[in-house]
Amino acid sequence: MGKPRIAIVTMARAASEVEARRITEGLMRATAHGLPVFVTDHAASPGVSTGVAFPPNLDLVREAVDMVPRISSSFRRALQKDCDVCIYSEPDKIAFFESGLDRLVQAAGQNPESLVIAARDPRAFATVPAGQRNLESMANQIGATFLGRPADYFFGPFAIPRLAVEQYLPEVQTLGWGWRTYLMPRCILDRMPFTVFEGSFEAPEWNRGEDDAASRLYRLKQFVESVEGFRQALLAS
Repeated sequence: MGKPRIAIVTMARAASEVEARRITEGLMRATAHGLPVFVTDHAASPGVSTGVAFPPNLDLVREAVDMVPRISSSFRRALQKDCDVCIYSEPDKIAFFESGLDRLVQAAGQNPESLVIAARDPRAFATVPAGQRNLESMANQIGATFLGRPADYFFGPFAIPRLAVEQYLPEVQTLGWGWRTYLMPRCILDRMPFTVFEGSFEAPEWNRGEDDAASRLYRLKQFVESVEGFRQALLAS
């Protein structure tokens, strides 16, 4: 068997120019690893700064659609280029692209038929804002209860085999942020090999202060959608 073909998939949307610059910097760091990077930006609220010269391994399209159709578009384009493993990450995880992506790529290359999840170690998790941390802790406890393995399911980046994407991605279109927490349990409950690696992936400085009422409400929305993703995966398995 030859070396597996690995691609990075993500999506973008920004509410401010500051956020767009952060996303753009993250994508530049991701492309520096030499893998094909597929990103679907929001046409009305672009997260990728215009006028930036990206290397040729970045495949960027803009679509005026919601989150799940955008990430689905990125996955589909990666599969059309015959990738064997897709690595998902939010595009603004700059520090992870610098210090953790190589490890995830290596683990995915060594385990191309496995689900591989990058997770924060306890010290790094403690840097997350209290409201977000409390909600993600509860969601992780739900995952451990039903999947039989404690893990940090909510850091974000993970690697998933092509066959799982083809089988399960069409089922996530109405789940919002629950698309991630649907795909992962479906793989695990289908007895796919499952690997977690922890790292010191601390919250970035700009995120640590996001603990006001609006931020907590947004995290609550993510929590509700993510738990529903877990529930739908359990019902479907």
